[in-house]
Amino acid sequence: MEIQPPAIQIRDLVATQLHNEAPLKPESDDNKTALFQKKQKKRKHHQHHSVSSLEKPRRHEKLFEVIGWSMAEQLRNFPNIVALDSICETTHSIEYRPLDTSSLTFFSTSSKTLVGEHPTFPSSGYTSSKESVCKSNVPDMSVQPRGAAPYRHALSKCPDAGTVLTIDEFATIPALESLLVRYGSVSHMGILDKSYRFFINGTRTAALYFKVQGHVAIVGGDPLCESTQYGALLAEFARYRKHFRWKLAFMGATDSFAQYAKAKGWTILEFGTERVLNPLTNSILFEKRGKRILTQVRKLLSEAKTGITLGVYAPSQGEDPELQRELNDLYDTWRRERNRTDAVQAFITVYEVFSLPRFMVYIYSRGPDGRILGFAALRKIGADRGYHIDPCIAAKDSPKGITDLLVFSTMALLNQAGISFLSLGYEPLSEIGSISGMPRVLVDITKSVYRHIFHHLHMEGKKKYHDKWQPDENQGSNLYLIFPSSIPGPRHITAILHMANIRIRKVVFSHSRSKEMNETKKI
Repeated sequence: MEIQPPAIQIRDLVATQLHNEAPLKPESDDNKTALFQKKQKKRKHHQHHSVSSLEKPRRHEKLFEVIGWSMAEQLRNFPNIVALDSICETTHSIEYRPLDTSSLTFFSTSSKTLVGEHPTFPSSGYTSSKESVCKSNVPDMSVQPRGAAPYRHALSKCPDAGTVLTIDEFATIPALESLLVRYGSVSHMGILDKSYRFFINGTRTAALYFKVQGHVAIVGGDPLCESTQYGALLAEFARYRKHFRWKLAFMGATDSFAQYAKAKGWTILEFGTERVLNPLTNSILFEKRGKRILTQVRKLLSEAKTGITLGVYAPSQGEDPELQRELNDLYDTWRRERNRTDAVQAFITVYEVFSLPRFMVYIYSRGPDGRILGFAALRKIGADRGYHIDPCIAAKDSPKGITDLLVFSTMALLNQAGISFLSLGYEPLSEIGSISGMPRVLVDITKSVYRHIFHHLHMEGKKKYHDKWQPDENQGSNLYLIFPSSIPGPRHITAILHMANIRIRKVVFSHSRSKEMNETKKI
């Protein structure tokens, strides 16, 4: 769907911002073009440098407005900042006014904009030949080593089944990308992990993504389709699973799919929630709360003291191989450092950071020496018309507060685009929530086991970090584990723990070490 630009173009507004003039009025196109070209020449020297030679911001301007507008100034090749990305189908009403950004510095990159072409959604009449992977052609993916190169299957025809694809083959079926743009949610974060697979039905109108652990196919999130198509899609997937004798489970399903499962009499466990920030109303962004965060952000962006700059990178609008290498190196280093710890970790996905550039936007910071200090990756999630921020990381020796700066700056930019949904991701419950489809005696055992595991996950820090950003409780959602079999067996439970990156040995070791420390204290 084509999105019409606003009456006052963002490039005109940026020119106004840089030269501290009154906002341009929507006059004739010729006058606007001439005025813009004149101002474009005056500010040409700003294109690849920090914004640093202007007067101090006026007192009434909020910090997020200064940051948001200065980051938007970097995205100067497309005029419509209102249509920040392809998930926005309607423009938003934003009050435009000139801002001065003299006291802050923002590093400009070669990226053009966050705006992408709106993909064509699959029509109801779209059909394709029914192709699938036969058992004789595909090795058992459940025993594929982690980190191994993705298996590129040979397609062959099997009756009444869909098609399975790897992330490298994602672009070969445009309908799959359209489904992900339309129905994707935070629970589909694994699309950037090459150990996952996509299953799309024969008519290319519904899909799901899954990972096999211990002969259990674990589907991430809800199926990528309308709820009326759940049954038909899962029937096709069942015929595919039959070739490998895989069992089935769902992780991170929402209320929509939970209702479908409940009607089927499946086992449903509420294990977590999704925490969401609203960049249009967030109290920290509007400086009503969070004085420590605001002070830290101002301190980091004080050029005279730190020399730290911010940049925005949208690879779908022009790739920068050197920048991608720098961001990848930081992520790999951060991941190695994280894996060295003995602490039990959960719900951490290993990403291929640039595997699906059309879905991603990156906000990053540099030090005065040009070194990358940290970055936040933003993935489009069409089901909620917003973004999921993950990972958001900082270099080991970076100044304190870099990740806070990245989160704050992300909200500032999304605020300028009128986007009200920024997901922080999963947050496991300290006590398992509602349970249905399970005998009472097993409910008590399940709650006890969950309580024991959660105690050793040390998730309190994650909840505390989320809480400090004042999430919008009206936009959060419950997350469920769903087992089509009436009672999940050991194989299901083990597979789910692996899926959540919970290593049983670490949990047992952590428990033993805690027990030893308690005994030592008694002595």
